[in-house]
Amino acid sequence: MINNPTSNSARKKRILTILTVLGTYVFLLIISYGFPVTGDDWFFTPSRLTDVSWKTPFAHAFKMLVHTYNKTSGRVLGNFLVSFTSLSKIMRELIRCGIILLIILLSYRITDGNGLTEYLLGFALLISLPGKIAGQTYSWAAGFFNYVPPALVYLLYTGYIQRLFCEEKQKDSPLLCFWLFLLGLCGQLFVENVTLAFCVISASVLLIETIRTKRLRLSLLSHLIGTIIGGVIMFLAPGYQNVGNEGYREIPHSIAGMMSVLRDNFHTLSKYLVGLNYLVIILLCASGFILCLKSRPSKSSAKKRILSAAMLCFCVCPMLAFGLNRLDRYFFALDLLCDLLLLAAVFITAVLCISERRSRFLCVFCIISFVVFMAPLMAVSPVGARNCYFFHVLLTLLALSFFRWAIAGSDLIKKLRPVICLACCLVLLGNAVIYIRNGKAEALRKQLTAEAMERGEQTIVLPNYPYPSYVHGGNYSSIEYFYYYEKPKDIHFTFVPYKEWVQNNNHES
Repeated sequence: MINNPTSNSARKKRILTILTVLGTYVFLLIISYGFPVTGDDWFFTPSRLTDVSWKTPFAHAFKMLVHTYNKTSGRVLGNFLVSFTSLSKIMRELIRCGIILLIILLSYRITDGNGLTEYLLGFALLISLPGKIAGQTYSWAAGFFNYVPPALVYLLYTGYIQRLFCEEKQKDSPLLCFWLFLLGLCGQLFVENVTLAFCVISASVLLIETIRTKRLRLSLLSHLIGTIIGGVIMFLAPGYQNVGNEGYREIPHSIAGMMSVLRDNFHTLSKYLVGLNYLVIILLCASGFILCLKSRPSKSSAKKRILSAAMLCFCVCPMLAFGLNRLDRYFFALDLLCDLLLLAAVFITAVLCISERRSRFLCVFCIISFVVFMAPLMAVSPVGARNCYFFHVLLTLLALSFFRWAIAGSDLIKKLRPVICLACCLVLLGNAVIYIRNGKAEALRKQLTAEAMERGEQTIVLPNYPYPSYVHGGNYSSIEYFYYYEKPKDIHFTFVPYKEWVQNNNHES
């Protein structure tokens, strides 16, 4: 028998791919040790269930879904998943890490990633979120299941749209139409700004494709119908009658109030997405600068001046954003100008410097999506770091696309691949340390609570987490819905900083 070198190479590549994916999933499961039950999770998670069967998660999830739909919001799928996974940490983390893994894999695929270096780079960028974003998404089940899955739905939709507009043969089928209808419906049942934006995006894509091909594509129509039905389900929730009166969500009632909300919301989003998002912004701007430099004509021309201006933006805007973030007070006009110039530079670079159709389309689609999905957030408060996760994924897609084209044909960057891989591994290791240390603190808190309850104490002192920004609601009073003797709130909890608690206990010992 003659061995086929081509088949052997393909087999080794498949094995390496499988091992890489499995290794990624194992890593995610390891850091999930530091995904504690905090904040609203305590409310969703029942502490006393004696009769548990396979039906229990469904019954509990349906009960909580009816309550939240009637009282707070129409986030049907998000709240269902929070309640459904609240009875088992193992099931919760398997599902949560599976969703993160799919986001990593889809980001690599639709950016046409090639090789371990680009995979590790995307992996590191999607894991090393700014602390507050990580704390309100990855580490917090109620935040995760409402704010992370929409990014997965968006990537699935974007992958289809990318193939539709950039490849010749795309045929509709009943199965494809049903899949896109389901995708449109499910994507609407997580968070409100995504619901509104997906309706606009879906309708716009259908209109453009109809004009472009002069025929109605049933798959896109199915998606639009799904988004409309999902939007109706979302906003017909009785809980929305309480908006502005429940002390959480507020809608401004005057022009001055609207401007104040817009400034505060924009500053919050800008702070976490640009001012604190060092790794993604540095990679995006450095890659954009190199792309402009490679594409800039040698002779004086309008294109040369435009690309020179974009290069200047890539140098100045990040430094300005990082500096503004350190000021006690911010300047809205300067903050806005900085972000608009950076976005314009990214758009110009994508259009003028990326020749390949798929990558150019992806970058432009991400930029448009960035604006459309952010627009609804400007009118309602409060806006938190959790709202930034979706946009972090968009920035990561742009950074990975720019990086791939910046290193194309560069021997120097190819020689630096081992250094880049090592840097990504160190970033991932640093994140693992953060989550593992927080996980140990969670185990300690549970132990201290159990011991105090055995002694019958009604006031229990617990340490905060070593990295509190990576945990949302660690000191919330809603812990009293989880730990209690006869009824909620018959135990009072107080919290102290982790270092202070360690020092006090070392002194006592």
